[in-house]
Amino acid sequence: MKTRHLLPLAVLTGALLFSVTPAAQMHAESVAEKPAAAASRARTETVQQTLAQIRKEVEERGGWTGWAEKLRPYREALQELRKTPWPWPAKNNTRFEGKEVDLAVLETLEGREQSPLEAIVHLDRQLKRRGIDLIFVPIPDKLGTYPEYLSDTAPPELGVEIQVTRLMEQLLERDVEVVDLYTPFREFRQRHKDEVPLYYVRDSHWRNTAVRIAGEKIAERLKRYAFVQTALEKGSPYTTTAFRREDGEKADDVLLVIDPATGEPLQESPDSPVVLTGDSFSMYNMKTKGHLPAHVSLHAGIPLAFIVREGLWGDMPVDLAKMAAKGFLQEKKVVIWTLAARSLVAGKWPKVDLDSAALAQPAGEVVARGTVAEVSSGPQRDAPYKDYISKWHVRDLVNEKGEGIGPGDGVVHILTMQNNTVLPAAAVEQGKSVRLRLKDWAAMEKERGATNTGILPTTELELQRPHYWGELVE
Repeated sequence: MKTRHLLPLAVLTGALLFSVTPAAQMHAESVAEKPAAAASRARTETVQQTLAQIRKEVEERGGWTGWAEKLRPYREALQELRKTPWPWPAKNNTRFEGKEVDLAVLETLEGREQSPLEAIVHLDRQLKRRGIDLIFVPIPDKLGTYPEYLSDTAPPELGVEIQVTRLMEQLLERDVEVVDLYTPFREFRQRHKDEVPLYYVRDSHWRNTAVRIAGEKIAERLKRYAFVQTALEKGSPYTTTAFRREDGEKADDVLLVIDPATGEPLQESPDSPVVLTGDSFSMYNMKTKGHLPAHVSLHAGIPLAFIVREGLWGDMPVDLAKMAAKGFLQEKKVVIWTLAARSLVAGKWPKVDLDSAALAQPAGEVVARGTVAEVSSGPQRDAPYKDYISKWHVRDLVNEKGEGIGPGDGVVHILTMQNNTVLPAAAVEQGKSVRLRLKDWAAMEKERGATNTGILPTTELELQRPHYWGELVE
């Protein structure tokens, strides 16, 4: 398909100024500065308005102390529920994931060994130094939108997302932009009751109706940028078409985003000035282009760059740093970090330096021996993903002749769950000697890059060692 490329403002301005007078040049420079200054002011105003709205809602709920006290019976009910076998009984036979409950029983996310707040702020500061804005978007879990389905002690008119709201306030106070989707989701339920569901019944993910709400809310933030305003001068260049997804419980009415220039579903563009990062929520209906990036594009008028992986949560900056080492962040203006809210209590939240990636070149395909020095988290049988890839840091790598391989160690991606069946590799522990068939991870990344994957305890290894795809050899 053909892709529209928008020239950076500096390139266009430079071409115009080459042969003009100094006075005209000064005027042109002043004009050129206005869109950036306007976007910066609009961003600051948005941050302050969002913060004021959150504080207003908290005050209406009795302040932090009053809100927490009103939620105490609900959190206690969920604590008791967690002691019983999963899946738990719920209204309309709805199924909720364990991590959703883990989040809901908390009053605050503070005090964790790895803080989401610190990790998000750390990334924001690094992007700001590069002239890139960060927009953080926690996606409400089903339990955050339908809390009374699991326990009638929930006060749904107040909202139960106190811990996420605390985090959003703390981020906004530190000048990190946040999109609050809890309020529009709650308002949608109040208007439509339960006649138009926002989530699937058994599956934990959102329906396309919720995706469309989120896409429009996120795109509103992008309309302050000159390159988006230019793209929307005559309205959105994209159209939509209805599609009926038919696959049992996940049957859904999906709105697909079409590029009239090609007549085909809108594709992502790695050259876009806007990057959206996401997990399985953002991936839903990705093949047909009814997913979150497509609906942001529909309202923003531009294609997006898309970084995605099942379970791409607090470790997203690791992936971004790897791509930054290859020049990916050049000419980028905005990074939109979306993730399922339940991930705030799952996985690791490392503070990653974007300039720290120096990936060593892996050796070619080879059978090797080595010792497992570190192991990432393993698969969970109740996770909403069929497959899982663990990572091992393997030292003392040698080939069949005893010759060293590459720098002598590497990060090995290895399948430890397939179709919800845990594989023998999942039992491998630190200190074990292994025999592996290795090949460059890049050769498998297109096929396996979106699979739910663990992260090593030592984040620097992910950024400074060669990466392999590995298979155990008997």
